[in-house]
Amino acid sequence: MMGSRAERLERIQGELESLKHQIHVLRHEKDDGAVYSFPPADPSGLVVSTSSGKLGLRRTLKGHYAQVYSLHWSTDQAHLVSASQDGKLIVWNALTATKVSTIPLKSNWVLTCAYSPSSSFVAAGGLENTCSIYNLHADDRPISVTKIRGR
Repeated sequence: MMGSRAERLERIQGELESLKHQIHVLRHEKDDGAVYSFPPADPSGLVVSTSSGKLGLRRTLKGHYAQVYSLHWSTDQAHLVSASQDGKLIVWNALTATKVSTIPLKSNWVLTCAYSPSSSFVAAGGLENTCSIYNLHADDRPISVTKIRGR
């Protein structure tokens, strides 16, 4: 009886180590590391690294006049877009904390925004059942718009 109990304990400990390893691998796959890759003396002054690994607020990007409901980082990790109930999308340079573009929307009911993977387009959607797509690199200003209307 003692032998089988010891064998069972050894098998369970092996399974536990295997599960720990699987968790470690999955966490590593999900961790993009982008936030922690900034050096402690980040020249932009936006990111503060602490010994605990937690981030601290460095700057507040000011420009919206109503609640901000959504923001999305571009793939270049230097820009972001924010959507607000003031009816504007703002594209920010996060390294300099400056506005790159302010895009007026036809409706204040915007709830979400996103960058395209190429960072050439931003999209906004909301309660009006419309997804508006804006070309950030269009030669014809104002920024061109494509609308996809829902039901």
